[in-house]
Amino acid sequence: MRSIRLTILILGAVGAGAFVYAIWELQSTRKNRTGLAAAVVRQNRTRGHIAALETQAQSMEKRTAAIESDNVLLSGAIERTRQIDAAKTQSDATPLPRAEVEDRFKRARALAANGDPELALRELLWCYDEGFPRMGGSKGISFEIQKGGQIRIAADVLAQLGERYPPAQAILRERLENVRQRLLSRADDPGSIDELSFLARALKDQTAVISLFDQTSSDDPRRKSLVAVALDDFVTAHRYADALLVRDYRTMNTNFALTSQVMRDPAIKQAAINIEILAGAGDFEHAQALTERLLKFDNSPEARALVQKHLERAGRPELSVQWLK
Repeated sequence: MRSIRLTILILGAVGAGAFVYAIWELQSTRKNRTGLAAAVVRQNRTRGHIAALETQAQSMEKRTAAIESDNVLLSGAIERTRQIDAAKTQSDATPLPRAEVEDRFKRARALAANGDPELALRELLWCYDEGFPRMGGSKGISFEIQKGGQIRIAADVLAQLGERYPPAQAILRERLENVRQRLLSRADDPGSIDELSFLARALKDQTAVISLFDQTSSDDPRRKSLVAVALDDFVTAHRYADALLVRDYRTMNTNFALTSQVMRDPAIKQAAINIEILAGAGDFEHAQALTERLLKFDNSPEARALVQKHLERAGRPELSVQWLK
């Protein structure tokens, strides 16, 4: 009996152990499966990262190749531009016979007056752009001033042509705007201010230079040059303080002393304008001194009337009552 009970106990223990082992094995299998699934997920993520890196690397290679290609094209374009500029500079440096340029301009003026307007425009633009700038002659400041005067005349003739041929007017307007943009960009182009004044004068545009002046900073060294080339426009616009930038009282006195000796009427007219500038700017002391000097030189009714006119234009009519007794 005891042996039977012992046997039963042994068998029960064995069965319990087997049951516990089975449960342990099942749990281990589940853990292994969970770990395996997690490993598979991590592996897939890694593969995705690798694929993304490969895609980025390929994209970088393509960008690098494109940049290198653009650099090659840019270098070629720069070199071609340099060659063209060099050829143009050499061509521009070659002087043209003065007689040839002047004869061609004479024909262009005749065409502008009563000839083919399209041909006149083409010839005038040649004189303006190439003929006069490259015109040969004696070297020196006076010759350069003469060439500048010819270019100014060419602009005037273009404006006259524009009265009967609108494309000429449009081209002048376009060139005026181009010069203005060059000056706004502070391009190193000393002739641009003169050209601006030529074109504005030809187009009878009294605001072009003043508008540009107002867009420059107070420390811009070109401000005096802008006033100098359009002083009459500044005076007409009652910009007297700006006019004094290029014509102070000392300069006015010196100019009057020189011009009154050789050109009586121009000296009187200029003095009257200078009196207007001084009075308009509020410098009454110097305005009165210049008035007295002018009347000492010429106390005629005409000279007095001229001074009165300019004092009135300066907005100071009461000064004429005081100074012209």
